[in-house]
Amino acid sequence: MTRRHHTTVPLALGLLAAMFAAGSPATAYVVNGKWKTTNVPYYVNPSNLDVSTSAAVAAVQYSADAWSSQSETSFRFVYGGTISATSFDYDQKVYVIFRSSGSDGNALATTYYWSIGGEMTDADIIMWDSQVTFFTGSSGCSGGWYIEDVGTHEFGHALGLGHTGVSGATMTSGQAGCSTYKRTLEGDDIAGVESLYPPANTNLMPPRAPTGVKMISRVLGPGGPTGLSLSGVGGRLPGEAAPAELTVRLEGPVPVRARRRA
Repeated sequence: MTRRHHTTVPLALGLLAAMFAAGSPATAYVVNGKWKTTNVPYYVNPSNLDVSTSAAVAAVQYSADAWSSQSETSFRFVYGGTISATSFDYDQKVYVIFRSSGSDGNALATTYYWSIGGEMTDADIIMWDSQVTFFTGSSGCSGGWYIEDVGTHEFGHALGLGHTGVSGATMTSGQAGCSTYKRTLEGDDIAGVESLYPPANTNLMPPRAPTGVKMISRVLGPGGPTGLSLSGVGGRLPGEAAPAELTVRLEGPVPVRARRRA
């Protein structure tokens, strides 16, 4: 992997971002924001085209729990039950929805999050079901992707992490079909979540500060920094093409400008 990364986001979308790298890329997690609380409930609409609803719920629960069960973080996603919602907006509730339509790009899934001054206030995960065949478990996959792996990556975005440059980490962009490595956190992922939400046990060593890629962003308005920021990030289908900046079509009233990274 290269030791230096740059991303330019069009100013026309209202977001100014700069990324810089220094030192070893062994720790290169990117922080997009954090929740004020360390217990964030989420809700699942498990209706999908590929697996049973019970299997879908179990796979999503695994994905959410991976971040706390595989690290020393004080953060927890708390399962709140199933929902019937098929669309999302700014309601300060975390939804996971399987959408039986195609994404604007070639994403497996997309996480949309809202933040104020770096504090996350809402996040929603959309699994693009029509163009992707989903499986659960760790065997039997053919020409598709496991919900556990796609979901673990997306919940990383929902808790405040962006894409990393560390090869093999859960938060790298892109994922090979039927692979199972992203459901297992690597050292960079663990350092990232523990930097946002340090372990409750104060006797533990604090997480290392990132020595790799770091993102700085703020929303710009006519008079300077202002208002809610809404960004979207998500994994890509194989091919590892450079990310494309796309305009997001959102459902419901969202009084902000939006950015999506596919």
